[in-house]
Amino acid sequence: MTLQQPPGWYRMPDGSQRWWDGRTWTVPAARALPSASTPPAAIVRHPQLLPPGAAAPWQAPTVVHHVHVSQKEVGTAYLFAILLAGFAAHRFYLGKPGSAIAMLLLWQVGVATAWLGIGLLLGLAFLIWWIVDLCTLRGMVEQENARRFAAAAAPPHHVPR
Repeated sequence: MTLQQPPGWYRMPDGSQRWWDGRTWTVPAARALPSASTPPAAIVRHPQLLPPGAAAPWQAPTVVHHVHVSQKEVGTAYLFAILLAGFAAHRFYLGKPGSAIAMLLLWQVGVATAWLGIGLLLGLAFLIWWIVDLCTLRGMVEQENARRFAAAAAPPHHVPR
């Protein structure tokens, strides 16, 4: 009976990490690990693979770790940006509370002082910021997802006693 390793990311003896899809290995991967459930786009058959049943010249690879990270959705961010623009909900959703509060205050102070004329300038500044956000929202979602994955994939901090 042969024990089959499940698909996943494995650390090789030389320190590199490779994806095993259940049949073949990929070329050594970069330092950043994608999620364990997503294999790399192109799985390449490595020319030095051993035939099934042959003894490996090294110790069997060990599983690195599997990380599940909930991802932010682009569609949800656009819905928040369009329907709740005055509340800067899209920025809160993407984990940017500082700029969300600034945008929220810009809008609220602009509305409150519109009768003075100053509010019109603040409203114009808010409008420009909102349009820029609409144009860059997809990149902001990707950046937040990458940040969340990096934070989850990082090894836990060990605090010596």
